[in-house]
Amino acid sequence: SQHFTAFEGILYSKDMKRLIVCPTEKVCIDFVMPNTVEIVEESAFRVCNGLSGTLTLSSNLTTIKAAAFYFAQRLSGTLTIPASVTTIEGNVFSHSGFSEIVVAEGNTVYKSQDGVLYNAAMTSLVQYPRSKKGASFTIPSTVTRIESHAFGSCTILTSVTLPSNLQYISGMAFYRAENLTGELVIPSTVTYIGEAAFSSCNYSSFSINNAYYTTVDGVLYNAAKSQLINYPTGRTAESFTVPNTVTHIGYYAFRDAINLKSIVIPSSVTSFGAEIFYRCTNLATVYIDSSSVAGMLSSKSSAGYLIQNATTVYVSDSAALSLPEEFNIIFRQTSSDQGGYRKYTPA
Repeated sequence: SQHFTAFEGILYSKDMKRLIVCPTEKVCIDFVMPNTVEIVEESAFRVCNGLSGTLTLSSNLTTIKAAAFYFAQRLSGTLTIPASVTTIEGNVFSHSGFSEIVVAEGNTVYKSQDGVLYNAAMTSLVQYPRSKKGASFTIPSTVTRIESHAFGSCTILTSVTLPSNLQYISGMAFYRAENLTGELVIPSTVTYIGEAAFSSCNYSSFSINNAYYTTVDGVLYNAAKSQLINYPTGRTAESFTVPNTVTHIGYYAFRDAINLKSIVIPSSVTSFGAEIFYRCTNLATVYIDSSSVAGMLSSKSSAGYLIQNATTVYVSDSAALSLPEEFNIIFRQTSSDQGGYRKYTPA
């Protein structure tokens, strides 16, 4: 080809300055990147689970694009970022298996401390290695921003202390850090929490109260309580009523809340993020107060039916008069006199 070449089963640009893609099933132990490579393209090694052992990056590497090694879970050991690297885009090493990330001397853009990757000023925490030893971690006081998936799948951790000057928590920052437990105290300095920032953690409650966010009974909302951001997965209560101030329930908001058996969703709710009840395997009973909510919950999304595990759905009498077709396809009415609700079960 005039523009591309393959070397040891991996696709590069013709001059081998750009590493474009590695086949996900390619088997390779202790991969050494050719020193001609200056750019690793987006998702080049994404979910490459045939890649195991250590990774040696090109000594001339300058740019690692988004998700380049995302979920390359069998990579392990120490990863050294060369001095030449000036750009590491989002989610580059998220959910990969490294135990330590080291930045080579002479790099002026990035820095590592105790095996954790930061920008040079240590104001941004870029990546905490998934296999780093130690059950607890205190984020340095200099950090004001935690990047997306920075603690993704860090299941060794049971406790993280956030710094008092923290301002920005990116979406999915702690996604699938499943052994983080107890109450998470979020500093009052935080002005932004991205979607699903704490999804699939095992916190029992959140605590924050400032001009941007608040918590009620450990559940995280925006300050106006119009958005339910995150229901703590480790909360032991078996039932929950969404406040009637809430108009939007965020992406993955209830994901993995396996203790939850019953929920009431008021007519104030007008929109949902995707997969809000994903893997809520014990959520059997849902109360719905508007036909639009019934439609949104029963329509197909990227993960199928949002209330696919429900065995009983109660719809208010008024909402039942105008249920959408999607709802009536997957549920059938079994009784009508339930204290202002009509009972439905899977068809």
